[in-house]
Amino acid sequence: MVALLVLGVSLLRGGFLFEFSIKFLSTMDFNFVILVDFYSLGFLRFVCLISGVVMFYGGYYMGEEDRKFIYLVLLFVFSMGILILAPFFFGVMVW
Repeated sequence: MVALLVLGVSLLRGGFLFEFSIKFLSTMDFNFVILVDFYSLGFLRFVCLISGVVMFYGGYYMGEEDRKFIYLVLLFVFSMGILILAPFFFGVMVW
Protein backbone atom coordinates (compact mmCIF):
# COMPACT_ATOMS: atom_id res chain seq x y z
CA MET A 1 0.00 0.00 0.00
CA VAL A 2 1.52 3.28 -1.09
CA ALA A 3 0.31 6.42 0.66
CA LEU A 4 1.18 10.03 0.08
CA LEU A 5 0.51 12.67 2.72
CA VAL A 6 0.32 16.29 1.65
CA LEU A 7 0.02 19.07 4.23
CA GLY A 8 -1.16 22.55 3.40
CA VAL A 9 -1.18 25.39 5.92
CA SER A 10 -3.07 28.61 5.37
CA LEU A 11 -2.95 31.64 7.61
CA LEU A 12 -6.41 32.98 8.26
CA ARG A 13 -7.48 36.08 10.11
CA GLY A 14 -6.99 35.02 13.71
CA GLY A 15 -6.10 31.37 13.11
CA PHE A 16 -4.65 28.62 10.96
CA LEU A 17 -6.25 26.23 8.52
CA PHE A 18 -4.49 22.87 8.18
CA GLU A 19 -5.41 20.63 5.26
CA PHE A 20 -4.24 17.04 5.12
CA SER A 21 -4.57 15.07 1.91
CA ILE A 22 -3.87 11.33 1.98
CA LYS A 23 -3.72 9.47 -1.33
CA PHE A 24 -3.73 5.68 -1.64
CA LEU A 25 -2.56 4.20 -4.97
CA SER A 26 -4.17 7.08 -6.90
CA THR A 27 -7.62 5.54 -6.38
CA MET A 28 -8.67 6.91 -2.99
CA ASP A 29 -8.20 10.43 -1.74
CA PHE A 30 -9.00 11.56 1.82
CA ASN A 31 -8.98 15.25 2.67
CA PHE A 32 -9.06 16.44 6.29
CA VAL A 33 -9.37 20.11 7.19
CA ILE A 34 -8.66 21.44 10.69
CA LEU A 35 -9.35 25.00 11.79
CA VAL A 36 -7.29 26.22 14.75
CA ASP A 37 -8.16 29.62 16.18
CA PHE A 38 -8.60 31.30 19.55
CA TYR A 39 -12.12 29.98 20.14
CA SER A 40 -11.37 26.38 19.20
CA LEU A 41 -8.33 26.31 21.48
CA GLY A 42 -10.46 27.70 24.31
CA PHE A 43 -13.08 24.99 23.81
CA LEU A 44 -10.36 22.31 23.66
CA ARG A 45 -8.89 23.54 26.93
CA PHE A 46 -12.33 23.40 28.52
CA VAL A 47 -12.95 19.84 27.27
CA CYS A 48 -9.52 18.72 28.51
CA LEU A 49 -10.10 20.34 31.90
CA ILE A 50 -13.46 18.66 32.39
CA SER A 51 -12.21 15.27 31.17
CA GLY A 52 -9.14 15.54 33.42
CA VAL A 53 -11.35 16.13 36.44
CA VAL A 54 -13.58 13.20 35.41
CA MET A 55 -10.56 10.90 34.99
CA PHE A 56 -9.11 12.02 38.33
CA TYR A 57 -12.38 11.32 40.09
CA GLY A 58 -12.82 8.03 38.22
CA GLY A 59 -9.33 6.90 39.24
CA TYR A 60 -10.04 7.80 42.86
CA TYR A 61 -13.50 6.19 42.86
CA MET A 62 -12.81 3.01 40.87
CA GLY A 63 -9.26 2.28 41.93
CA GLU A 64 -7.51 -0.28 39.74
CA GLU A 65 -10.58 -1.19 37.63
CA ASP A 66 -10.72 2.02 35.60
CA ARG A 67 -8.69 1.09 32.48
CA LYS A 68 -11.76 0.69 30.24
CA PHE A 69 -13.28 3.88 31.66
CA ILE A 70 -10.12 5.86 30.89
CA TYR A 71 -10.10 4.55 27.30
CA LEU A 72 -13.73 5.60 26.88
CA VAL A 73 -13.04 9.08 28.25
CA LEU A 74 -10.03 9.48 25.94
CA LEU A 75 -12.14 8.34 22.98
CA PHE A 76 -14.74 10.94 23.96
CA VAL A 77 -12.07 13.66 24.20
CA PHE A 78 -10.69 12.70 20.78
CA SER A 79 -14.14 12.82 19.21
CA MET A 80 -14.89 16.19 20.86
CA GLY A 81 -11.58 17.49 19.50
CA ILE A 82 -12.61 16.46 16.00
CA LEU A 83 -15.99 18.15 16.45
CA ILE A 84 -14.38 21.35 17.70
CA LEU A 85 -11.62 21.56 15.08
CA ALA A 86 -13.70 20.62 12.02
CA PRO A 87 -14.67 23.81 10.16
CA PHE A 88 -17.86 22.35 8.65
CA PHE A 89 -20.24 19.55 9.56
CA PHE A 90 -19.63 17.42 6.44
CA GLY A 91 -15.96 17.16 7.46
CA VAL A 92 -17.08 15.55 10.70
CA MET A 93 -19.22 13.03 8.82
CA VAL A 94 -16.25 11.93 6.66
CA TRP A 95 -14.00 11.25 9.67
